[in-house]
Amino acid sequence: MLHTLKSKRLIRKIIIFCIHKVLNRSLPLMALLVLLFASAPAAAKDRLVVINSRDGVQQPYVLVEPASQIRAALIMLPGGGGVLNTRGTGSEVKFNEAGFLQRSRQQFADNGFVVAIADTPSDQKELWRGFRMTERHAQDIGAIINDLRKHHGDMPVYLIGISRGGLSVAYIGKYLQQKVSGIIALSALYRDSRGESLERFGWGQLKQRVLIVGHRKDGCRNTLFQDSSTVARENSFPLIAASGGYEDLAKSARAECGPWAHHNFLGIEKSVSHEIIRWILGQPFQREVDG
Repeated sequence: MLHTLKSKRLIRKIIIFCIHKVLNRSLPLMALLVLLFASAPAAAKDRLVVINSRDGVQQPYVLVEPASQIRAALIMLPGGGGVLNTRGTGSEVKFNEAGFLQRSRQQFADNGFVVAIADTPSDQKELWRGFRMTERHAQDIGAIINDLRKHHGDMPVYLIGISRGGLSVAYIGKYLQQKVSGIIALSALYRDSRGESLERFGWGQLKQRVLIVGHRKDGCRNTLFQDSSTVARENSFPLIAASGGYEDLAKSARAECGPWAHHNFLGIEKSVSHEIIRWILGQPFQREVDG
């Protein structure tokens, strides 16, 4: 079972025991409240980390550390321009939390993953599609991997990217090979008029585990579910097919390709993340997710 399920069961037992004591007047109500707050899992705090990745280049990332024993590292590659707009320093950091990956970071941390959300390196205004396909980009992410292992010990490292971030994880996996245990590509960029996509990517180059995730109603023309399905089928990759959720397209200038659309699994983040976690941990997982 997942770590969070075990924690919830333990907390439930504590609550039942304490309520029984209160009803029998053997435990003051104030003591019950203290125990309940003490037993509730604390949310991990976001922290900004900046490291040197290439000559003269700094690579920032937002770190979320689990309260429990670390099972693996998960490096997140957001979509769009990949700009987190980080503000502040250390644990006082504020950043763009709109995308699926940012919204789901706590759930992964609660299940024993040390999470690193990659920001844009100092020599790039944003993560252009062409740059995401380069060895320089892989070198930046490789530096994050080294930093995580330096402070948390040797552990499996997984890359998870959405939309243009799916382009990133595929090419980073190609360049870093055994340094990465697996990649998860969500609503990945399979088409592009300029050829800067995964349309001609050689998936056979990857030696890692690969999981493909897509939403059946993804309305972004370059990340359609039919392409996710085709890549998974032709390469014998497992596929998680999501449906359900909702859209609030008025909140995003990019509409169907934005963070408030099916493209970013709005409304079903917990369910999708749950199955991804099970896949990473080698546990049985649902290949159809509907809310």
